[in-house]
Amino acid sequence: MLNLDSINLGGTQRRAVMKLAVELVKADDRIHSKEVAVLDELQSMLGLEQEELDLIHYLSLENAVECLNDLDEDSTERVTGLFKDIMCSDNDIDFEENLLLSSISMSCGIGSRDWCRILSTSAPESEVPEKQIVFLESKVSEAAHLVLDDKYDNLLISKAFGDIGIEFFYLPDIVREFVKNLEEDDRSGLFQRSMEYLVPAGDKIKPNHLKESLATLDTGTFYHLILSRFNIAPERIPYPAFLLTKIRDSHILDDSDTMRRTVDFLCINLSSEVKKRILAFVSRFDERRDLLSYKGYYRFLYDYLSSEAKTANPITINAKGDFILESGDIIRFKSAPQAKTLYLLLLSRGGKGISQADFNKAVSFLKALDINEYLTSSGDFDFPRFNEYLAGKADEYAHLILDTITIYSTLSTKDCRKKNYLEYIQSILQHRSSLKTYINTGFASARKLANPELFMVRFDIEALTYSIPASPSLFTSSLEGSSTVPMTDSPLWKNINKRLSIQL
Repeated sequence: MLNLDSINLGGTQRRAVMKLAVELVKADDRIHSKEVAVLDELQSMLGLEQEELDLIHYLSLENAVECLNDLDEDSTERVTGLFKDIMCSDNDIDFEENLLLSSISMSCGIGSRDWCRILSTSAPESEVPEKQIVFLESKVSEAAHLVLDDKYDNLLISKAFGDIGIEFFYLPDIVREFVKNLEEDDRSGLFQRSMEYLVPAGDKIKPNHLKESLATLDTGTFYHLILSRFNIAPERIPYPAFLLTKIRDSHILDDSDTMRRTVDFLCINLSSEVKKRILAFVSRFDERRDLLSYKGYYRFLYDYLSSEAKTANPITINAKGDFILESGDIIRFKSAPQAKTLYLLLLSRGGKGISQADFNKAVSFLKALDINEYLTSSGDFDFPRFNEYLAGKADEYAHLILDTITIYSTLSTKDCRKKNYLEYIQSILQHRSSLKTYINTGFASARKLANPELFMVRFDIEALTYSIPASPSLFTSSLEGSSTVPMTDSPLWKNINKRLSIQL
């Protein structure tokens, strides 16, 4: 998620951002766990206490957008970018979500908020059409009619709306079609016949008057009809000619703490730049902008680019043994010292990894070991002598034990002189499957790590080996109190590689 810390947001603006984020999450009537996590993070980022959070329910969609219209260009882009990130968090954007996101982005955007706005009204008694967009004007707009009355422009505009699932309602076209139908009186026109069925008997208009009524129906009359039906006061729309479409139904709390039904509309000024503004709206529904292929040659390209990009995610292991991202976030592991020990052990083996057979041999050796042979007269474990014994063996399992001891003694506070010290070492080698799960869960939870799968432990079911794809070059270390250096230059790494004849 984009960071908003550098944006100076007032109290109302912070609540407005939270309000819009919540509405975007609710847009598809499904709440994904990832979306809840995003909202939790956003609330913390905005510093909103529960009291302030409760106040967002008093804000309409229109009010929330208006609160953000004073932001500068950079702040606006970051806020709208945040909204897009939120909408994409569940990886499933439907029409309703896209319409809401587009309406918010255009009403907030520097380049569009002067000619695009959201209106929130009390829910009217009349049903508000969905997936339709209507042209309305308080007075005749030459700029709008120059485009909309052109046969070919009108056809293209209607098709553009139709392609994104919205029907374009342009009254002059509808009236012409109805009049044409009425003129086909020899066949009792479809329009007249439908009136017989759909309109109550007392409200029916005589056939000879119907054509006259249609001829006198203009866009100005229709403008007042629609606005009155939808509880929209004319003065609330500053545009003489515009497009109007329903975004969604909603609810807000009024001053008496009563939940009130509302309807949110998008209003687009068509007094000028008609084609440009229609295209700006329609293009936001272009699926190709947000969907990319991941097959064939595209996948080859992704694989190549990802190998280059992965180096942008270095991890520092500090003196405490914490795995820290560039952002400062710490990657948390269950059973931390043991899990980290196994991780560094696997990392030291590079791409070839460690076989399950060698792990099993190491565990069997430790189980069969008579610890009494390595106890001093005072009953302490003779750690140096045991290490010397392992160092003298050529077997890989012996090196595994020795390297595990070396790493664990660096990360853990356990006293290596205790008789039961080797039990911890045995547990790491034996319970590698559980530790693998803890490790991978830790990396999967690192939200600011762009490619966590690169750092996870893998088990090759055919070769029966454990390995880590990440290169040691992606790690730096200040373990053992040293200054921060590349992991491969750290004292720990050099100590391990004295016994290993591999290039990392």
